[in-house]
Amino acid sequence: HALATLPAGEELLRCRLLTTLAFELDRAGSDRGYQASAQAVELARRLGDADALAIAIHGHVWHTFHRDRLAERLSLGAELLALPAKSVTTEALGHIILMVANTAAADFTAADLHADEAARIAERHALMLAAVPVGFYRALRKALSADVPAAEELYRRAAAQMDRLGRRQHGAFVSLMGRFCLRTMLGQSGDMLDELEPLHQAPPVPTPVIAAPYALALASAGRVPEARAVAARMPEVRRDDLLWLVVTAICALLAIAVDDTERAKSCYRDLLPYAARPAATDTGTVTLWPTAQILGDLARYLGFDDASAHYCQALAIAERSGIAVWRDAALNRLKQGTQRA
Repeated sequence: HALATLPAGEELLRCRLLTTLAFELDRAGSDRGYQASAQAVELARRLGDADALAIAIHGHVWHTFHRDRLAERLSLGAELLALPAKSVTTEALGHIILMVANTAAADFTAADLHADEAARIAERHALMLAAVPVGFYRALRKALSADVPAAEELYRRAAAQMDRLGRRQHGAFVSLMGRFCLRTMLGQSGDMLDELEPLHQAPPVPTPVIAAPYALALASAGRVPEARAVAARMPEVRRDDLLWLVVTAICALLAIAVDDTERAKSCYRDLLPYAARPAATDTGTVTLWPTAQILGDLARYLGFDDASAHYCQALAIAERSGIAVWRDAALNRLKQGTQRA
């Protein structure tokens, strides 16, 4: 209503209203939020207002996650850093966007550099909003070294930082997912059962973000019939959920664990377009294997002919990114062969 009744000439206010609308329509299930955020960015560019552009880009970035526009995120982060007259918060935001985007691209050399710059700005200017995402990224990087105690400690520290921002539940959840993904990579997801069970019991309707990890933990602990029952009641993962990729990857592992061929086929179709990407690094907070590794497991389970090709792609991603735990997983599968498990 405010946009519709705004007088002519109030372009800066229009830009801010469009950005606000974009934030409010995050995960609303329509294109209106994305359109509003894109309009806000273009308007801020025309106005030449660095602060308005930074806020507009921040609003737009969230909507790019829902449409898998990784290249756009890389471009937007670079645009912020190239602004000639930018505040320290804008500079920090640019580095954080690029840290997260390069993590999704498995370019950890670039992601580390941007994390270091964001951390430097956060420390110098006491910017907790910049320190928190870097804290979760540090935990993710430690998880990729398979150092469980150190990674779990960093996840808990990052959650405590988010608590200081008044977002205790969100921080605790991200920490839980990070630790669950780490344990899953190491074949220890059953160790998370005691933490996941109360969360699964809490909501009136089981959400896939909690139900899928809980069911996989049940299966890992040998409680396959219970895992199968939880999976049967689980709704589909919403495409506009920020964690769609990682939860779909967990659902794929769950399908294999409970011998659900239909779910496995569905996950295979959904994950195939993401074969060149890690399965859980989009948000720069949690990590699993490359999606190609999970596609290989699905293909092997379903008896498809392309399991080896998927494992070879996973190996190439691992070697390019220098992640030993990914490399070892891909090599082990290639040595095992591609017969159905």
